[in-house]
Amino acid sequence: GFRPVLVSTPIYKALNSEFSDEELKVCYFDNMEKVRTEKNVPYLNLSHDGDLSGNPDYYENSDHLIYNGSKAFYEKYILYLKEIGYIK
Repeated sequence: GFRPVLVSTPIYKALNSEFSDEELKVCYFDNMEKVRTEKNVPYLNLSHDGDLSGNPDYYENSDHLIYNGSKAFYEKYILYLKEIGYIK
């Protein structure tokens, strides 16, 4: 009865800026799209979300959220699950 959701979690803008859009597309996002399509599962990409990626107060380092960042991520994730009808 589980319904999977693919999620790319937030990454701080300093780390995001180390990779070109083309590098990310070829090395990561194309693969996520392939899995999403083949398995027919929803995909939430928050890796470059402006509210989350741009706030240094949300991160322990460029790749790991602290409590406030986790809470902000969770709130967006829950809204997404409601939008796609996975929860009420």
